[in-house]
Amino acid sequence: MRVSCEHFMKSKKLLSIVFASLIVSSTVFSSNVLVKAVELRKNYGLDLDTIYKPSLPDSDIPNIGISSSYDPRDRGYTTPVKNQYNQGTCSVFASIAMFEEKAFMQTGVKNAYSEETAKFITSKELKVSNKASNYDGFYSYGLTSGRNIETNIQYLTNRNNPLIDNNSIPWLSSNYEVDVPYTYDYNNEFYLSNYSCPKNMDTSYTNAYVSGMQYISFDEIKENIRDNGAVYITIGYNGDYISNNSLYNSSTTILNHAVTIVGWDDNYSKSNFKQGEQPPHNGAWLVKNSWGVQNNDNGYFWVSYYDLPLNESGFASAITNVSKMSKNEYMLSYDFTPLTSKSFANVSQNSYYIANVYNFKEYNDLYDSINKVMFYASNIGDIYDIYISPVDNGMPDVSSLEESLAQGVVNHEGYITATLDNIYKMCDDNKYAVIVKFTTNNSSVSISREATSTSYKAVANKGESFYYRDGVWKDMCGSRNKTTAYGNYCIRPMLLRKNSITENSELSEYEKNNTGSDLSITMKLNGNQLYSIKENDSSVLYEDIDYIYNRNNNEVTFKKDYINNLDTNSDTKITFEFTDGLDQILIIKAKERLGKVVVDGNFAIGSKLNATTYNKQNNKIDGNILSYQWQYSDKITGPWSNIPNANRSTYTVTENYFMKYIRVNVKSDNYTSVVYPGNISSTPDMQTGQVILYGDVDLNNTVNVNDVTTLNYYLSGFSALNSIQKRAADVDGDRSLTINDVTLIQQRISDGIDKFPVE
Repeated sequence: MRVSCEHFMKSKKLLSIVFASLIVSSTVFSSNVLVKAVELRKNYGLDLDTIYKPSLPDSDIPNIGISSSYDPRDRGYTTPVKNQYNQGTCSVFASIAMFEEKAFMQTGVKNAYSEETAKFITSKELKVSNKASNYDGFYSYGLTSGRNIETNIQYLTNRNNPLIDNNSIPWLSSNYEVDVPYTYDYNNEFYLSNYSCPKNMDTSYTNAYVSGMQYISFDEIKENIRDNGAVYITIGYNGDYISNNSLYNSSTTILNHAVTIVGWDDNYSKSNFKQGEQPPHNGAWLVKNSWGVQNNDNGYFWVSYYDLPLNESGFASAITNVSKMSKNEYMLSYDFTPLTSKSFANVSQNSYYIANVYNFKEYNDLYDSINKVMFYASNIGDIYDIYISPVDNGMPDVSSLEESLAQGVVNHEGYITATLDNIYKMCDDNKYAVIVKFTTNNSSVSISREATSTSYKAVANKGESFYYRDGVWKDMCGSRNKTTAYGNYCIRPMLLRKNSITENSELSEYEKNNTGSDLSITMKLNGNQLYSIKENDSSVLYEDIDYIYNRNNNEVTFKKDYINNLDTNSDTKITFEFTDGLDQILIIKAKERLGKVVVDGNFAIGSKLNATTYNKQNNKIDGNILSYQWQYSDKITGPWSNIPNANRSTYTVTENYFMKYIRVNVKSDNYTSVVYPGNISSTPDMQTGQVILYGDVDLNNTVNVNDVTTLNYYLSGFSALNSIQKRAADVDGDRSLTINDVTLIQQRISDGIDKFPVE
């Protein structure tokens, strides 16, 4: 539902009283970015201009439910290894690898995202290219130089990066690699001098962006790999310390390379490491590198738990959530550079506020509401609340605030996306303030904002970012004469279209029989992208494990192994979720199992028998997909022999099998059928019967006057008939023996009739 802006027109609550309780004393806006001087033997691409130390949760977190080893390669739960070649872009590659692993873990779709876009957006080329905007915030990285996790996550989360002029490029982040391929031949000076915005970057539309990221302690690495697929870490790579694809360094604290950790083994033997340089105990992390599959173990190697540079890094990073890249949403932001600078505030009460003001009038032709807010939080344990307020004289209007639109707890430092309890409908006001309130138990808090370093420049313009101090809102720019400051807050509202783009994707078929073999469906995307495929609305299906996704023709082929593990008692609902439009549903009809076979007809010479087969749910099975074999025996218990050429669902009884027992055996014997392999035979209670000749009361395989006499004797009470004789004598089929049966037998003998009514 949408919340109307009219709620602002109600009687205003004087929350200024609440705000006045926030007394911020001696607020110091100074960078806490820790600069660490390191002497690098070789830099593989990590930007060490600044080493950011985030807030981390308490250590010694128990690894509940964590196994002693995990290798995603064993299950196919990893994306391909890539190659940065001769560029110092390891941080970009490690970040994109982490994004790919998380997107795969969450959606099941194994997409390759573009490192080229990431390095361009975070390079000085953005500023000098003809695609650059007029914004002052920019990076000074060269295309081939190193970066850091803060830089890359800022790019991956800032979905509609305003560094790209949104009037000329409606760009959505995280392009596909196939659309914007990585370029690496920078030995060619001509290429470098003519480099501009990557081709297709402004038109490539993908399926996901990063909507959650957090910094984690070493104690949390395993559970984050389990839940999120991979974590980002910095190591000290040195060939002098590697052997047998195993790295251990106990001598230096050099950090020079960014990688992802994708697995672990508590029992990985210390003997695997270089002789004379072995760790004190077993145990190692499985690392996915960015130097191609030709290096180490197909692009992977192991790093000891006790590696000195690894432990010197002190923390890791994890992407905790990705979201659909919907064309119906547009993200606003001011923060173009990383959130690595902190302001410190002493809080006398238990809450503090930050806000960004946006001019929504620029967007209200297309957008009229807000459904999500992304923000950055630094203080673990704080409770956050989201508010949206009109702007009064350039400031957030605190008197109009009502209920919180979203609430949660900050469990880790990092980026959080809060989905509003109700979609917020905007009025005609030009500007709105998006406010994050933090409730804390700390007397001193840190407030993160954009940082400025030698690698990037952060600029906040007057009227953009505000903090609450001494009962009033304060502009980040401070005095009235100051028009810019260093750094905005990260508060990013997600705008929602007035008229949603609802172009639906289509499936070539919406119902398929489970054949036990590969099953293919073609998608017509209609401008959308495949986001995820789920079974029965819950279980994510994984590309290359459960299905194959051919992107050349948009064909999804569910593997035989997956098909054969589906529920045999009910149909399976497969949901295709796309970036926009309605989900499309494929029903895979349950593959049937043979249940029973029933034979209709009279077990008599000349009669036609018909076999009907049912599944376990007592539903008929199409007889054309089964094979049949009629059989005979002298005894009802067998043994049974096949009747030659009697291999259809119907069989006409011949005199060859007089007084024999007849049954049918039904078989499903191949995976091209919608029935599981198996066989079943008719049973006595399903009319397996002994063959008679109607009118042959004395059971000598002929009808003559003796049969008339035998039946008359029985009707007169002078003799008895057994059950087989009674069946043969009941020629009118009324299940009783009368003089009418005698008459009919006489007529048949004299050729007065060609057959009995029962036939």
